[in-house]
Amino acid sequence: VLTSLPAAHSFPRSLHPRARRVLSLFWGARLENGTEELTHTYPGVSRMSLLNKYGLNLNSLPGLEESHPKDCVDTCCERPPGGTYFERAAARKRLKEKRKMSSKADSKKKPAESYLPKLVVFDLDNTVWTPELYELYKMPVPNKDIKLFPAALKALKELRSQKQWEGVRIGLASRTDEVQWAHNLLGMFKVTKDATIEETVDFKQIYPGCKLKHFKHLKEDSKIKYHDMIFFDDGMYNLNDVSKLGVFCVHCPYGLSDKIWKEGIDKFVECRSKGNLKGVTVGGSRFYDD
Repeated sequence: VLTSLPAAHSFPRSLHPRARRVLSLFWGARLENGTEELTHTYPGVSRMSLLNKYGLNLNSLPGLEESHPKDCVDTCCERPPGGTYFERAAARKRLKEKRKMSSKADSKKKPAESYLPKLVVFDLDNTVWTPELYELYKMPVPNKDIKLFPAALKALKELRSQKQWEGVRIGLASRTDEVQWAHNLLGMFKVTKDATIEETVDFKQIYPGCKLKHFKHLKEDSKIKYHDMIFFDDGMYNLNDVSKLGVFCVHCPYGLSDKIWKEGIDKFVECRSKGNLKGVTVGGSRFYDD
């Protein structure tokens, strides 16, 4: 293998025929007085292709500036240099690790807001309000027969008032049998002085049945992918179904609390920032005050 060229840019006829053919083909060499002298033209030959294939030292050759493009940092110069098979393999490995570290560094620069969910979905019974509607025998009176969890009201206000949540949509997914009661209550409970829950949320899926159907309709209506959704529910049977779709699920067995709200959002950001797009279930009874 040629590692360098003579100072006069010539080589004797005794050189291996294959090396002579390589130089003749790729370097435009011509035969003069028993030696092949370089013509200083390198048609169609990039710096790294020669290094990789023939192990030639191009830095000492004339005409390099004209034949080698100046803007080839990404396409040529970052490729592994020539050498033995093991040297090239080691160089490729180092380059791969360098690019991987660079990618991680870029992802770390992104603010947490860029990983927030695009659709926040709440169950109703025993998540947003209590008691559950099936426990009541007539249309309940808000704040008397049925009450909102303070953390649920706080979360709805936060989603509609804080700048970091700008553009995030709100959905409801309930399998209650008392569908009309639920809609009436949504129009009666106030989030702010001027807006009810009915006016605050963007999508509502309220009817009996498996919540896989609810989320299928939520995806169709919102055009948001499952892995960009977060779902708060008190029933693990619902979360087990929905998490299979790729939705990030948060278990709140005794209703939504401040700790569970914060835990759910923090874990969502943590998982999605690491590239984990799978359905995950977090939360539980440990996130309640004693």
